[in-house]
Amino acid sequence: MKIFDRLFRRKKEKEAELLQEGLEEAGEQEISLDREDIDVFDDVQRKQFVESCLEQMAEASSEIESLNGEYQLVNSYLKDMEEIEAIKGEDKKELDEHASGIVMLSFDTKKYEGKKRIISEKDYSKMERLEEVAEEGMAKIKEAEEYQNAIHQDLHRLEGEKHACLYRKHEAGVGIANIRGMAVICVCAVFACIALLAFLQFALKMDAKIGYVLTAGIAALALTALYLKYMENVEELKRASGSLNKVILLQNKVKIRYINNTNLLEYLYAKYEISSGRELETLRRQYKEEKEEREKLRQVVEELDYHQKQLVRILKRYHLFDPLIWLHQAEALLDKKEMVEVRHNLIVRRQNLRKQMEYNTELANRASSELKELVKEYPAFADEVLGKVSEYEKKQKK
Repeated sequence: MKIFDRLFRRKKEKEAELLQEGLEEAGEQEISLDREDIDVFDDVQRKQFVESCLEQMAEASSEIESLNGEYQLVNSYLKDMEEIEAIKGEDKKELDEHASGIVMLSFDTKKYEGKKRIISEKDYSKMERLEEVAEEGMAKIKEAEEYQNAIHQDLHRLEGEKHACLYRKHEAGVGIANIRGMAVICVCAVFACIALLAFLQFALKMDAKIGYVLTAGIAALALTALYLKYMENVEELKRASGSLNKVILLQNKVKIRYINNTNLLEYLYAKYEISSGRELETLRRQYKEEKEEREKLRQVVEELDYHQKQLVRILKRYHLFDPLIWLHQAEALLDKKEMVEVRHNLIVRRQNLRKQMEYNTELANRASSELKELVKEYPAFADEVLGKVSEYEKKQKK
């Protein structure tokens, strides 16, 4: 804080030095009011010269009036400083206490105000409005999101079961088709065997009874095995179809729950103006932190206001010209070096004002002298010049 104050004061001093240099350069130059440069007997030049002198006097007078007010202001501030430095006893102790409080609390206030916001003003206003229902909303959203995840898992599991049933159904269908094909082959083979045995029996006069018996037995065994396998696949097809129907019914029920829960989540998201429960949780945490920070700032501002009022109250006892200005330079009340710098700055300002006033006074006097000399040297134009002067004085009085 001291560094910034000193930099600010150095800047002011630099500006004062530049102003002083400008005044010195202006003082070294001749005032551009010289009758030798004009033809007095020329009506236009004479009129312009007189008006120029009067304008110079008016401008200098206005500037002196303005500078005089500022000069009195600086003197009042210097007088206030003398009054403050003369304060002793209990008032001095209280003054230092409140000035110290102002310095520390002003620093804390700037620190809080310069701190990056935890949450945007828009989100803060929203959470402030939803503060009473935010916790309940978080619980509802959390429950709905967890249920949504469970539904997703159920749908995924049912989809897997559905594919398993479809696979079983497909395999059973393929098995039935294969058994039918094998049964046809067996029948054809039996007929072929019977034809061969008949050829052997009737054409070659061979005994084919045993062949007929073996063929009949093997055919019976094969067809029985194929029938049993066929019936097993038929039963599997029925079971797979039944399981598939159950899975589809369950899927439909779960999808209805999913749609209802999705609609509930969309409503809750719209109500709290969020896209997820995690976002609401984050906003609520940030809101609480920001609220605590603002409460601290409010307490600091209240305490700062208290110290400022007490400081002004003490200073008013001594009838200072401007006790409020010390609220912005309370550090000078505690540190003598700071007070010396404040006084030095005021003294430099007063010196510059005095030099400006002297410069403008000289300027006005020079213009007035030029008019007097003109009247003295050229009496023929006295009435004209004095008339202009009279008009100028009437305007000044207004």
